[in-house]
Parts: sequence; structure tokens; C-alpha cells
Amino acid sequence: MKESIIKTCITPHFTLEIDNEDGTLKTWKLCYDYRSIAAVEDATGLDLKKYEVWQKGISSRDFPSIVHGGLQRYNPEVTLDEVLDMLNPVVQVPISNAILYLLFPWLVDVEKTLQEAESTGASESTGASESPNAPVTA
Repeated sequence: MKESIIKTCITPHFTLEIDNEDGTLKTWKLCYDYRSIAAVEDATGLDLKKYEVWQKGISSRDFPSIVHGGLQRYNPEVTLDEVLDMLNPVVQVPISNAILYLLFPWLVDVEKTLQEAESTGASESTGASESPNAPVTA
């Protein structure tokens, strides 16, 4: 039997910039490695690696804990209370989408296919507009 080789890379992250009321800028890096995924599951009961969790929608009650979990690698000093105080609810959808793209990289290809189909008017014939894999938009 031939040996299998699995290649991997460092878990990717994204940066969240927060404008403070005093005009300064706070920068947080969010990374969803297994430590952060486990922290989120402990705090919320949600398994972020299950796409169905995202399809059902993330509540405003759980979302700050998801952000807080993502801070564990690069910003472990940030408390959940700080996340609750600093995070503007209006960014829940864009941050959710960024997390989705980290956890489910294939979504980028699905979204590109949907956009291409939409621009050519082919979405109705391909059924692409009904894909269950589209990113969260609400």
C-alpha cells in the first residue's frame, strides 16, 4: 500500500480593525484553529466545523463568544467583556462571512460560480441561485 501524504499549512487568520471613540485604532487577529473552535463549542455548544450550524444562523447571543474564541491565538488578552463592549452589531454578517471563508474555503469557489452564473443570466437554468452553500447574508 502506498503511503498517503497530507499537506497542510498554518491556520489562516483575518484582521479586524476597530475605531475607538478616542480616534485610535484597535487591531485584533481572528484565527479559528482547533483551540478556538473548542473554546467556542465550550462557550456556546456550537460546533463551528459543521456547516449546518451556519446555515441555521448564529444568534446575537452566541456571536460575541465566536469572535472571542477566534482571538485566542493572537489576542488572548482580550476578554469576552471587551468583545461585548467593542464589537458593533452591524458587523456580524461581514465577520460571519470572513469566518465562514476560513472554515470552509470551498465557499469562495461557490460564490464565484454563483456570481458568474448571475452575470451571464444562467443562474435560473443551472440552479446556482438555490445553492445551499452560499455565504450567510442575513
